[in-house]
Amino acid sequence: MFLISAGALYIFKFPLFHTKPPAKPKKIKVVEKRQYELEIESAGEFTAIISTRATNGILEDSVNLIHFDSLQKQIRNWNIKISKDKQIIQDTVITITNNESLKRGIIDIFSAIPHQSPKNAWFEYKYNKFIPHEAIDGNQLNTDLLSRQVMAAIKNRRKKILLNRAVFYLKASFGLESAEAKQALKDLNKCLYSNISYTLRNEQITLKKETFGPWLQLDSIMHVDINSSKAMSFIRSMADRNDIVVNNITFTTTAGERKTIHGGDLGYRINIYKELYELCKNIKNGITITRDPIYGMRGIPQGVFDTNKTYIEINISAQKLWYYKAGVLIIESDIVSGNLRNGSGTPNGAYYIKYKELNATLKGPGYSTGVSYWMPFNESIGLHDAKWRGAFGGSIYKSDGSHGCINLPFLTAQTIYNNVSQGGIVICYTD
Repeated sequence: MFLISAGALYIFKFPLFHTKPPAKPKKIKVVEKRQYELEIESAGEFTAIISTRATNGILEDSVNLIHFDSLQKQIRNWNIKISKDKQIIQDTVITITNNESLKRGIIDIFSAIPHQSPKNAWFEYKYNKFIPHEAIDGNQLNTDLLSRQVMAAIKNRRKKILLNRAVFYLKASFGLESAEAKQALKDLNKCLYSNISYTLRNEQITLKKETFGPWLQLDSIMHVDINSSKAMSFIRSMADRNDIVVNNITFTTTAGERKTIHGGDLGYRINIYKELYELCKNIKNGITITRDPIYGMRGIPQGVFDTNKTYIEINISAQKLWYYKAGVLIIESDIVSGNLRNGSGTPNGAYYIKYKELNATLKGPGYSTGVSYWMPFNESIGLHDAKWRGAFGGSIYKSDGSHGCINLPFLTAQTIYNNVSQGGIVICYTD
């Protein structure tokens, strides 16, 4: 721009500005705002209404039916009301944070509707034979399928779902005419040929089909199974009548003191868990056999406490362990026993090692610990390595001891594990 005044020429320079074009208005996603309810009807079973509901019980008026996945970022309350024969059996409000939590809520709530689960064909042992019973379909919903249908219905703004019984209800997998059921009956009848005679210390017991027949059942894929509770009850009864427990033993300690130990479980002891496994195997194979039960400990071997000393000696007071085998000291070691301060002290007594296990996980209230060598001898109390300890012996056990087990240095646990057998004797005592 030029300006002329009184013989002078003035030139004004104006800066040039580059301005952005006006921004285009953003497209706003249209959200359908209205109340929403989905009715689910199962003829003869129930009617359900699913709707969004605020915490004050008033229906929300803004349900995002088009962009349902936005629930991934929202919190919403959904009301599920279920009635049967005009009686409300469920009226629940669930708070959901995403699609998956709504699906999970639907499954949980509809699973709680009273129902009879489907049952495969089965055979009842009665009058020394098996009576057949046809499968029952029952009226249990396939809640996983239902939840998927509900989610699809909400996304597509459907108002109602009619449940077809043939599609939405679980069915038994095997009827009497199925090949699996016919084979199962053959396998059950094979079991009835079993005849197991036990030779015990003071009696002979013969187990026949009249006793074990009612134990027989089928699993979910029509394989023969045995009611372990009933079988275990039989074995425990046999053990109670025939086990012999030595109330006390006398031996000479490593320090040369003659000591009598009270309590423990030495003697003739049936290993009820191994016997359960063997008994079930015998019955399923339909065999006739005469045998001894499986013992965890078959009496106290001659001389184990004197001339042929073979045991693990644990002096709780001294926090020391000695392992003798056939009269030879295999290893001597410091230990850490049960914590006295919290009442977990290791109890005195003479016990036997129930089994051995490599790389076991020991679990209890508030802890789960992995060990390389595990040798239980008194219920949940056993010998094991304790790699987390930097020291053993002394007075550690009084305030920082174990939950009752005998903690060992790794090499000690390894040496004992490699030399001791199931049934090996463990003696615990205090001075």
